[in-house]
Amino acid sequence: MHGYTTDSAYDKVENFLKNCYLHKKRCVQIVTGKGLHRDDDIFAVSGVLKDLVPKWLNLDSLRPLILMFDYSRPEDGGEGALTILLRRKR
Repeated sequence: MHGYTTDSAYDKVENFLKNCYLHKKRCVQIVTGKGLHRDDDIFAVSGVLKDLVPKWLNLDSLRPLILMFDYSRPEDGGEGALTILLRRKR
């Protein structure tokens, strides 16, 4: 997702999840990145997509496709990635 604006990132997320659902994928991952440290506070992290993607996954347009989601395991990206379990396509 690095380098995308919020509008184009939302379109990519929506298209990706709908395509995965149509192709009967069950478990997918979206890498948002962890964000950048602010200059005035090295401990404060501001990741726009890291904050927005979980909110998008709960929108009415995407929520029916998703069974659950959570941050990935540390070896798979930790808080910089989301693992998403999609519902079965029936």
